[in-house]
Amino acid sequence: MPNLFLTIRNSVYCAVLVAAIVVLGLAANFATIFLPHLHRPYVIFSLVVSATTIVLFLLILLRSQARAEVFFLFVMDILWLAMAAYTTDVIGPVECFPLGGQRTPTKSGSMSLQTYCYEMKAVEAFSWAVFGIFTIWLILLICLLTKLTARGHYRAWEESVNDLPWFGQDQLYGGGYPQQMYAGAQFGGAQPYVIQQAPGHSMVIQPNANGGPPMVTQLPGTVRSGI
Repeated sequence: MPNLFLTIRNSVYCAVLVAAIVVLGLAANFATIFLPHLHRPYVIFSLVVSATTIVLFLLILLRSQARAEVFFLFVMDILWLAMAAYTTDVIGPVECFPLGGQRTPTKSGSMSLQTYCYEMKAVEAFSWAVFGIFTIWLILLICLLTKLTARGHYRAWEESVNDLPWFGQDQLYGGGYPQQMYAGAQFGGAQPYVIQQAPGHSMVIQPNANGGPPMVTQLPGTVRSGI
């Protein structure tokens, strides 16, 4: 069964990467047109935020610890909030359509003010979108890790993010998240049963009607016998 968490995570991060690449492209265009004299602080900030996001995302998509990823998401969330707020402050509540025919100065002349307005609006929209995605994903990841810890998976914060299950699937994957196991191995003519109990779980042992190894199921919490 595919890891639903990993599929959702990759989809979310791919969407963020696309948005960051768009912002980086627009910021690079602004740098070509305006730097080094016009809009310098804003252009440099937008270049740094978008480029840093792309580089770090490519790294964490390969391998990342849950605790480190939460910290990374928190920092990126703040940066993109600042990026969105900064862009909103620069462009303001301006409508671009009436600006047709007007010009704005550049380092080598001028450009269409309407084009500049549309590009800034695009940066603003993508910045707010990335901030929203980061915020939602950060909350979901913290909730997931907290839930796994409460159910006895105390090393969830130290696990690789690639090994984490989605909500309700923590019994389907390895790496400390087993659902059930069949114990039994031939050893010197005997058949001992070696079972490793997951932290915070109770074992339910059911005999095999065919005389084979018993089926052992691990359930979170305490299970009381009805006998």
